[in-house]
Amino acid sequence: MKEQTAAARRSLIRDVIFYTPVFFALLALVVTNVIGIIHEGAGIGVAFLGIIALLALLAFYQSVQSLRDLFSTPVITEAAVARKWKGRAEFMVFSGYYLYVNKNVFRIARQLYDEIELEDIVSVTHFRHTAIVVALRLVEKRGKRQPKKPKR
Repeated sequence: MKEQTAAARRSLIRDVIFYTPVFFALLALVVTNVIGIIHEGAGIGVAFLGIIALLALLAFYQSVQSLRDLFSTPVITEAAVARKWKGRAEFMVFSGYYLYVNKNVFRIARQLYDEIELEDIVSVTHFRHTAIVVALRLVEKRGKRQPKKPKR
C-alpha cells in the first residue's frame, strides 16, 4: 500500500508541476491583455481575454486541488459500481477507463476495468479532491457478465 500511495503522490506532484506554471503563464497573458485593452481599446482582445481567463481558471482549479491532495491522506469509498465507460483522456490522445462509484468518477487501469462489472461492490482508496486512485479492491461480485457474441 505504501508503494501505491507513493505512486499516487508522484502523480499529484506531476499535476502540481504542470498546472501551476500553466496557471501563472495564463495569468500573465490575462494581465497583459487587460492592459492592452485599457490602453488601446477593445476589439478582438476581449474575446481572447475571455478564453484565456477561462483556461487560467481551469488551470488554477486543478493546481489547487492537486496541492490540497498532496498534503492530505487518502480516503476509502466503498459502494456499488453505478457506471463504467471508456473515453479519451489527456488532451484527447490517450484512452481512459472510468468507474462511477458513490458520486465519484475514478480513472482506473484497463486490467481493473475488465475485471469489474456494473453493480459490483468495490473499495476505492483515493485522494478526495482529485479522485486519483491509490488502490481498488473488489469486495463483492454482483455484476453479471454479458455472454460474448460468437464471431461470424
